[in-house]
Amino acid sequence: MSEKNTPEIRLRGFDGFWSILPFAELVDRKSQQTSPNGSLTVEFEDINAGEGTLNKDLAKKSNHKAGIPFAPEDILFGKLRPYLKNWLLADFSGIAVGDFWVLQATNSDPAFIHATIQRPEFMAVANMSSGTKMPRSDWGLVSTSTFSVPSIAEQKSIGSFFRELDAALEAGEKKLEKLRRLKQTMLVKMFPRGGSLVPEVRFNNFSDRWKRVHLGDLGSTFSGLSGKSKGDFGHGKAHYITYLNVNLNPVTDYNDLGIVEIDPRQTTVLPGDILFTTSSEVPEEVGMSSVVETIPANTYLNSFCFGYRPYSPIQHDYWAYMLRSPYLRQQFTVLAQGISRFNISKTKAMNVQVLLPTDSEQQAIGAYFRELDTLLEAEAAKLVKLRQLKSAFLRQMFV
Repeated sequence: MSEKNTPEIRLRGFDGFWSILPFAELVDRKSQQTSPNGSLTVEFEDINAGEGTLNKDLAKKSNHKAGIPFAPEDILFGKLRPYLKNWLLADFSGIAVGDFWVLQATNSDPAFIHATIQRPEFMAVANMSSGTKMPRSDWGLVSTSTFSVPSIAEQKSIGSFFRELDAALEAGEKKLEKLRRLKQTMLVKMFPRGGSLVPEVRFNNFSDRWKRVHLGDLGSTFSGLSGKSKGDFGHGKAHYITYLNVNLNPVTDYNDLGIVEIDPRQTTVLPGDILFTTSSEVPEEVGMSSVVETIPANTYLNSFCFGYRPYSPIQHDYWAYMLRSPYLRQQFTVLAQGISRFNISKTKAMNVQVLLPTDSEQQAIGAYFRELDTLLEAEAAKLVKLRQLKSAFLRQMFV
């Protein structure tokens, strides 16, 4: 904000100072409740928090709750726990169910107001809420708070700019979700299921039956760090692979390592090793795997995981994704034991059966999933950049 009440970045064709008005002069708040009557309903759980988009097809919901009716171009703002950022610029008619403010732009542009409520300055006021366990924004405070606004024409231009930016974000989210669904589908279809030894989806020129082999027949296990205390970590010339690194990455991220002192008593992790988590709060995350492709010298494994060293070289990419396929994950999940926390033994894990086609087919499958992950990472990076741009524009295009 400049001393002359003009934004740092301004769309071409506009000049002059912005006015300062209370929020109540920019919107009308609707409060009349109505029964559903077959209308589409929007609840907090239907909104992608902080994105201003819907996460489901509302027509498939059971609509039996009363709420506040809204029209196209009305703005929904979740007043309960406003820090959750449940907001929506409606492009359809429906009913807002729950603790929403339904705002109709008056003497203002709806998209401009929708952008305004996403700004830190508005959220700071909205978060001055009453209540502790169930805090709600105070309309008396928000409605009397003042905000800088330009002419209607400039509002419309700014609003249009953010509509296009939001549309690009939504399109990117849909593309990313489509790629995620494709990956999950292919993890099911490109590996044999049940008693079959051939997958449902297969590359051309491959026809050989696959093999099922116990992990214990192909390699041996080793333990993670032992005999360490809290003071041993955070310094030293050796590294260790963290639990989260194993849990989150099919291929170990060698740029995300902890630091520890060199200890010749510990087993050093080598390229080609496969790492498994031994413990989790949910059985579905026990035995999560991570294949080591490259790793610095003197790198160990954390104590909440165990390592597996194949007797012969493996196709890294293939094993990384095969071990994360639903068929393999199900085998590990049923081995989990515990109540509040679940564990798996190395001995039982060695009874898990892996799926092995020919080396050439392993290479083709591994390359396919690696390329798919590269696309996913690229799309995710684009979204991060777009969100950063939007955040910057919300600061610099307003006063």
